[in-house]
Amino acid sequence: MGNNLKTGLVLIFVLAAIVFAGPLIAPYDPFEVDMSVRLQGISLAHIMGTDQLGRDLFSRLIYATGTSVKISLVVVAASMTIGFIFGSVAAFLGGAVDEFLMRIIDVFMAFPTKIFTIAIAGVLGASAFNITLALIFTSWASYARMVRGCVLTAKQLPFIDASVALGANRRYTIVKHVLPSVFQPLSTFAFQRIAHTMMMIVGLSFIGLGVQPPTPELGAMINESKNFMTTAPHLFVFPGLLISYVVFSFNILDDSLRDYWDPRIKSELVL
Repeated sequence: MGNNLKTGLVLIFVLAAIVFAGPLIAPYDPFEVDMSVRLQGISLAHIMGTDQLGRDLFSRLIYATGTSVKISLVVVAASMTIGFIFGSVAAFLGGAVDEFLMRIIDVFMAFPTKIFTIAIAGVLGASAFNITLALIFTSWASYARMVRGCVLTAKQLPFIDASVALGANRRYTIVKHVLPSVFQPLSTFAFQRIAHTMMMIVGLSFIGLGVQPPTPELGAMINESKNFMTTAPHLFVFPGLLISYVVFSFNILDDSLRDYWDPRIKSELVL
C-alpha cells in the first residue's frame, strides 16, 4: 500500500471520528448561548474561542463538519445509485432504450451544474433537506454517463466473448464480470465528487440557500463571521481551515486510490 494511500486513509479516519463521534468530542452544547463570553479569543475554556452569541466555536465546528459531510455522503450515495441504474440499463439494453435514456442524461448535463442547483434550491426553499434534493437532482447524470461508458467498454473485452463461447450465459457473465469492473472507476469518481459536493454545500449555505441557523454548518458559519473579520478573525479562519482539511482528505484519497488501482502504477507502489 502506497504512502499516499495510507495518508489518505488516516486523514479520512480522523475525519470520520469527528463526524460520527462529534457529540462525544464536543465539550459544550453547540446551541448554548452565553452573551457574557461572546467573541472571546482562544483560551483554555474555549480552545477556538467563541462566536458572536457566546457559543463555543470548537463544539460548533465539530457539529458543522458532521452536517456538511453527512449531506455530502447522502448526495453522493443517492446520485451514484440512480446513475448506476440509469447507466447500466442504458448500456445493457442499448437501442431505443439507450437513446432515450441518454437524451434524458444530456438534458440534465446541458445546464451548468452550479446555476441549476442554485435555481432548484431557490425554488424549493432554503433547508438541509431541499439542498440535498437539489444536489441529487443535478448530480446523478454524470454518474450515469460514466457507468454507461464503463459497461460498454467492459462488454467488448475478449474474456466476455470467451466466457460466452465456453457456455456461460451472457447475461450472467455481464452481471458477474462486467458490473464488478465498474466498481473501481465508480468508487474513485465518487470520492472525487464528495469533495466537490462538499464545496457546493458550503457555497450554497454561505449565500443562504443551504442549511439554516442555528444548525451549525461550515458555509453558514463563515457567512455569519463576515461582520467580525477584523475584530474576531478566528470565526472564519478555523471554519476555512476545516473546509480545506476535508477537501484535501478526500482529494488525496481519491488520487491515491486511482494510482493504486492503475495496473501500471500498482506494481511500482507494491515494490
